[in-house]
Amino acid sequence: MAHHAEGTEQQQGGAKVWVIGVLVAVAVILAAWLVYRASNAAFSDKAQVGGSIETAGAPDITAEITAGGTSSTTFDLSGLTPGDSKTVTVDVANAGSVPFDVKLYSADLTDSSSSAYLSQQLALDITSTGTASGVSTTLADFGNATDWSNGIMADSMDAAASYDYTFEFTLDEGASNDAAGQDVSVKLVWEAQTASGN
Repeated sequence: MAHHAEGTEQQQGGAKVWVIGVLVAVAVILAAWLVYRASNAAFSDKAQVGGSIETAGAPDITAEITAGGTSSTTFDLSGLTPGDSKTVTVDVANAGSVPFDVKLYSADLTDSSSSAYLSQQLALDITSTGTASGVSTTLADFGNATDWSNGIMADSMDAAASYDYTFEFTLDEGASNDAAGQDVSVKLVWEAQTASGN
């Protein structure tokens, strides 16, 4: 009987050790989880702003002949003889709500004279009431300015602003009979591009 009692006590002791081991393991796991939770807990706050992005309006440029023309869009400088000068004044306006950069160039220059002689004999002086410096050239050379990249009279124009451009055409005094009875035609083009930084 004493031997049986001793075996029972050993079994009970082993069971206690096993239960204590399980409890210790559970306690370790629980402690680790609490430490993890504590290390990942923090006070927090958020702040944010929002908005929209909107583009500026497209440039809106107008040109109207105010002097020396047969209409608001056409000029006809006829009857020139060597040494004569005639002028055309064009009002160029920013009809839009955004400022823009503007340049002047030509389009569709045609010359009926042999070897474009007449356009070479026509001196052209261009001035404006804007900030661009005046230009003195020939109609033939002006005809080489045909787009924004080689445009002339670079200027900027605020919304609702307008400048007068004056073109003075002078037939050279030394022009020969090769210019007699001939004609040239040209279109004056103002291009507006949205001013950088606006």
